[in-house]
Amino acid sequence: MQYFRSVELIDPYTIEVLLDINSIWAAGWVAGSLVIPEHIWEPIVAESTVLNPVVQGTTPDPNIIGSGPFRWVSGLGSGVGSDITVTMAANTPGSVVRGIKSPGYYLYYPVYTQVVQTSPVNTYGEPNYAVPGSNGYVNVTWNVILRNLFVWGFLTGTLTVTVLEFSPWPPGPVITAYSSGPIAENLSTASPYPMGSSATYSMTVNCTKKELYVVIVTFHIEDPLGWFIDNTGLFFPNPWISDTIVWVHYTWVTLLVDIGGTDMYTVMNDTGTLNGGVGIGSIPSYLKLDAPAPDLTVNIKDISIAAKAFGTIPGQPGWSSIADVNHDYKIDIRDISLIAKQFGF
Repeated sequence: MQYFRSVELIDPYTIEVLLDINSIWAAGWVAGSLVIPEHIWEPIVAESTVLNPVVQGTTPDPNIIGSGPFRWVSGLGSGVGSDITVTMAANTPGSVVRGIKSPGYYLYYPVYTQVVQTSPVNTYGEPNYAVPGSNGYVNVTWNVILRNLFVWGFLTGTLTVTVLEFSPWPPGPVITAYSSGPIAENLSTASPYPMGSSATYSMTVNCTKKELYVVIVTFHIEDPLGWFIDNTGLFFPNPWISDTIVWVHYTWVTLLVDIGGTDMYTVMNDTGTLNGGVGIGSIPSYLKLDAPAPDLTVNIKDISIAAKAFGTIPGQPGWSSIADVNHDYKIDIRDISLIAKQFGF
């Protein structure tokens, strides 16, 4: 939600969400925010009391486990409109709340990994662009964040960071592979990683213009074999032993006016990072249109995208956020001119 600029109701069937950032991931951020009409939830909340808990959240069924990341522990309140304190617990595998043992959050992993491009930082915060300088090069720095989310003890493993350099689109074979190698020993301050701890590893690569760099982070869990729970003598085996957690980040070394030409699904397919079992042929064309991606060149495709959206503002048919290259919330000759000046890049 930190990137949301505004949310406005256009008509009974249209909600406009403006973001403060231009990103290929924007569709996921918006689609992942559930919207429930007020006329649906308002009467349910209004009718709910402690004695008549129409809203399940006021007095939840203690036997409900669910598959979400949190579980209800307790909640206090005297009715709608009063202050209500709700206590939640992490829905970790084997955790016991109110006497009920949980299999855990279905997406839970004890280690969280993330890649953040820290340099260069672009004018409008585009997290996947690195604009080359006049010499055709740019130093790109990625921070790899490793965080232990486990609640029972420690985990150890091997972290590997690999940066793959691909040629201009469509990508050919990998030109260069930069690899950190196993670096668990370099994170000794967080090894074994105590609960809640985090470690950051930085990698900088001197990137040439018109390249795609794919950062692949893997963390291979190696130890321990399990844990004794709360001094009860119960031994919980480590279900993630020998598992590998993977995070992928994409950085295009290109100009900010390189707004299209391909789509994110094709990028993932061509670089071998599309989710296992998902074939590019099974991705509907409308989804590809909703996930445009740079193609490492500025040509008629980019001008065409802006031309099709010419004269529009957010909320109007034909509006394209990526075509608003100067970020003034309207597509006009200024946007097309900025793209045309870099034609042939």
